[in-house]
Amino acid sequence: MEIIKQHEVILDIPGESYHFKVKDGVVHRSPVDALHSNHEKADTKTCLHALFEDKANDDIVVRASDTDIAVILLSHCSKCQSGLRMVVATDSKNNRWYISLTAIYQKLGPDLCAALPAFHSCTGSDCTSSFVQTGKVRAFELLEKRPDYQNAFIAVSSSTQVSAAMKQSLLNFNANVYGTKKNISLNCCRHQTFMPVYGPKGRGKNRLANLRVINASGLPPCESEVCANINRASFVATMWASADKCHIEQHPTEDNRWELVDGHYKLIWFYGEQLPENRIPEEKNRRNSE
Repeated sequence: MEIIKQHEVILDIPGESYHFKVKDGVVHRSPVDALHSNHEKADTKTCLHALFEDKANDDIVVRASDTDIAVILLSHCSKCQSGLRMVVATDSKNNRWYISLTAIYQKLGPDLCAALPAFHSCTGSDCTSSFVQTGKVRAFELLEKRPDYQNAFIAVSSSTQVSAAMKQSLLNFNANVYGTKKNISLNCCRHQTFMPVYGPKGRGKNRLANLRVINASGLPPCESEVCANINRASFVATMWASADKCHIEQHPTEDNRWELVDGHYKLIWFYGEQLPENRIPEEKNRRNSE
């Protein structure tokens, strides 16, 4: 009672939620059926609670510094009548720093905000990997300019079943992020980046000398890796897009490019074999038979 005082507290435990309030010197507890959920992570549960507290005349303030939470809340701003703000830090004088998510939503617009879950998960989040040596700034600037990419990310957020058209659009997006302006595939973009720096030089004996200092992390990823990443990101984005619901799907399958090994999830990084088959012995055998 001394801790709660005049406040109202909602305590959430797996599968249950309770409201606590002090009245006439007594702590009263009552269940909150609307918040009974299967959410395992605070990221999505924060959104569920924020929308539950939505009141047209009062701002909702969320204390968090996680980008994932900001992205989830922005994608659900259209469902919130109240102002939505985040307390992200305090300065040296203990003053709080507020970010108005409502103002950001109004600036970006509904389509761009709806695309954020899939965009954020595809380019790197707490649950998904990011690309080496490419930040989010260039990718986001590209997303702002291209409504077709926004629509593709929105579609990816709405279903864990990624269609061939969605996947191709996001492959093109990744190629553009790595600087490709022409309409070429991501694998061609990878090849064009590789050849000027590490390709054969001149006519001497040591034409492949540059391969000794190759830094593969600077190359665009291959399509088999990005396609697997899109499937993982789609699962995460769909979970975030459903954060306003009490029951969401939180356990991926191999179709989402995760596999369960000894009770732990292991990433499936790419489709197919990591390297081409070694056909040299077959070639030698053919020559010897001739």
